[in-house]
Amino acid sequence: MKAGLPLADHPDPTPSFFQQQWQIYRKFVDNNYFYHREVYFQLHRILVDEAVWPFRFLDIACGDARATVDALKGTRVAHYHGIDLSQAALDLASKALAALACPVKLEHRDFVEALRDRPEPVDVAWIGLSLHHLLAPAKLTLMREIRGVVGDRGLFLI
Repeated sequence: MKAGLPLADHPDPTPSFFQQQWQIYRKFVDNNYFYHREVYFQLHRILVDEAVWPFRFLDIACGDARATVDALKGTRVAHYHGIDLSQAALDLASKALAALACPVKLEHRDFVEALRDRPEPVDVAWIGLSLHHLLAPAKLTLMREIRGVVGDRGLFLI
């Protein structure tokens, strides 16, 4: 922190962590410290058992999308849309998503802003570990935005 500047004048360190320290995050994922394998197994199960077929999938804070691609294999995903603040992660996601047989859209943007003005609906909205970055009021606002995107019949999965 720079001396003399109030805390509010400092940028949020979270985006820079993921942009500059992606390999550290990948070590956590690869070593299953956050139970990614179990979580993405459940995501796959829900997509197979409960999603409207075929479905449009929104991956909020998608990162490199590797785990999501594995969860989507064997489902009838009709369209994938990923949003992430890290261009480096999106570059990796682009390569991983080539394994899907559906149109892919990647958006380099803050997911809160992207959902605030997102016009097209989806059938499934997925946010993994990124909701915890927001304070409670912002979480509620984001969840309301997502509810509007998935409508009455869609799934919002955390």
